[in-house]
Amino acid sequence: MESVGVLKAAYGAFAGVVTSLSDEESWLPSGCTGWAVRDLVFHCLADAQRGLVALHTPAAGPADRDAATYWASWGPGTVGAANGRRYTRVGASMFLEFE
Repeated sequence: MESVGVLKAAYGAFAGVVTSLSDEESWLPSGCTGWAVRDLVFHCLADAQRGLVALHTPAAGPADRDAATYWASWGPGTVGAANGRRYTRVGASMFLEFE
C-alpha cells in the first residue's frame, strides 16, 4: 500500500470524528490526562507529518533508534516530555477556530 493509502486508512476514521466538533468542543478534555481534544488532534497531525518526513528523507547511515528507544527521551518526568506537552498546547492554541 502506498504512503497515502496508509495515511487515509489510519487517519480517515479519526478525521471523521473530529471534523464534526465545534470550536468549543475542541477544548473539552480528551481521554489523555491533561490534554484537550484540540491538543490531541494537533499531536496526531504532528505525528503524521513526522512520519511522512521520515519516510521520504534519505539517511546517510543505519538507523540510530528503534521503535522503543525513540521514546526514551519522552518518558514520564523527563524534560522531553515536558517540552512536548508545552509545544503541543502552544501549537494547538494558535488556531483561532478549530475547523
